[in-house]
Amino acid sequence: MSTAVKVVSWILRITAAIILLQTLYFKFTAAPESVYIFTKVHAEPWGRLGSGVMELVASILLLTPRYTWLGSLLAAAATAGAILSHLTLLGIEVQQRHLIMFLTTMVLVAILFAFFRYSRMGLAMRAVAFDQEVALAQGVSVGLVFMLSWAIAGALATIAGVFVSTGAGVDQQLWIIALKALPVIILGGLDSLGGAVIAGLVIGVVESLVATYGADIAPWLGGEFALVTPYLVMMAVLLVRPYGLFGTREVIRI
Repeated sequence: MSTAVKVVSWILRITAAIILLQTLYFKFTAAPESVYIFTKVHAEPWGRLGSGVMELVASILLLTPRYTWLGSLLAAAATAGAILSHLTLLGIEVQQRHLIMFLTTMVLVAILFAFFRYSRMGLAMRAVAFDQEVALAQGVSVGLVFMLSWAIAGALATIAGVFVSTGAGVDQQLWIIALKALPVIILGGLDSLGGAVIAGLVIGVVESLVATYGADIAPWLGGEFALVTPYLVMMAVLLVRPYGLFGTREVIRI
C-alpha cells in the first residue's frame, strides 16, 4: 500500500471516528435534540444509549488497523439506521438549490474527468502541465492550452459564484470563500483532479464539524476557529506528503 493511500485511509478513518464520537457525546449527555429524536421514534432512552455504545465501539475499531473492517460495518449500520429513521419517521429537509448544486457538481466533475482523460486537448493540457518544453516539441500549442485553462477556470468560478450568491448573497465578504480553494488544491495535489474532489470533501466535512460542534466541545477555541481549520489540515498533511495526497512526487537529482 502506497504512502498516499495510507494517509488518505487514516484521514478518512479519523474523520469517521470523530463524527461518531461527537454524536455519541450528545447521546450520552442527553442533549435535548438527541432526546427528542429518540422519543419521536419511541426508543428513548435505551435506543439512544445503545446506539451511542455502538458508535463508541465502531470508532475504536475504526482506529484499530486489524479490525477496521468491523468498525466500518458497525458505522455503516449506525448511519443506515439514522438515514432510515429520518426517511420514514422523522423526515428530512433538503433545499432545492442544494440538490441542484450537488447534481451540477457531479456532472461537471464527470465532464472534467472525461475531458482530461479522453480528449486530445485534455491530454495536451496534461502534457503541458507535466513539461512545457517537451509538449511544445511534440507540436502542442502551449499558448492555446494556457488560454483554454483560464477559460475553464473562469467558467467554473462563475458557476461557483452563482451558487454561492444564491444562498449567502453578494457582499464584500464573499471573497473569503475563495481562500478555501487553496487548501483544497494543495491538499489534493496540484496535478490531480480526483485529489481535489477528495480534498474538498475532507475540508468541507472537517470545517462543518468544527463550526457546528466546536463551541460545545472546545469553547476556548473561539467561534471563528472553523475558518482556519482548512489550513491546519493542509499543514498537517503537507508534513507527511509535501506534494499533496495525490500529487506527483518530483525527484530532483543533485
